[in-house]
Amino acid sequence: MGRFTTVDPVYTWRENLVDPQRWNRYAYVRNNPIKYTDPDGKVLRLAQGSSPQFQRDFATDVRYLNGAGASGLIAELERRPELITIRQAGLGLDEYDHNVRETSWNPRGGVETPSGGRQSPALGFVHESAHAVQDLKNHKQYVSDLARRDPAFDTAEEKRVILGPESRAAKRLGEAVRKEHNQSKDVVVSAPDKVR
Repeated sequence: MGRFTTVDPVYTWRENLVDPQRWNRYAYVRNNPIKYTDPDGKVLRLAQGSSPQFQRDFATDVRYLNGAGASGLIAELERRPELITIRQAGLGLDEYDHNVRETSWNPRGGVETPSGGRQSPALGFVHESAHAVQDLKNHKQYVSDLARRDPAFDTAEEKRVILGPESRAAKRLGEAVRKEHNQSKDVVVSAPDKVR
């Protein structure tokens, strides 16, 4: 049985009220330290008011990425001291906003590449997580790359993410790999971990 020695720093009554295992502000990982870990109590947080379906979709996304060893960026965000909020977005509106440290993500929004391949919403979350990690680790470079235009990728930051972290994760997941940004098409999929 584990306990925090101080109150969990990101504890909120509203989010934890529906989960009796989290009522004790000194409880550690829902009283299940064999299954869960939480080194400092700071984690990615779903926006207040997130629907139960969005919460389930996010959990599905993380399981899918974990299963293929493609969740490294999410784990890195959870290890950082900064808090990143995740909000549900409309189709084609996935983005990371560095001004408020918030990721907007659509759990039903996939991508179709010009070659006809598909990417899952889970891979879209990896893409936005790559932006967040770069912003937190090297904010000056992140802002500079956002400002530099690129004809095939919109910005140098999009190019870095698409050809780097997104491409590596897509290969691990067995999904389509993009070579550009502008010609991709947003599509609706049945679940965060589905590409067909």
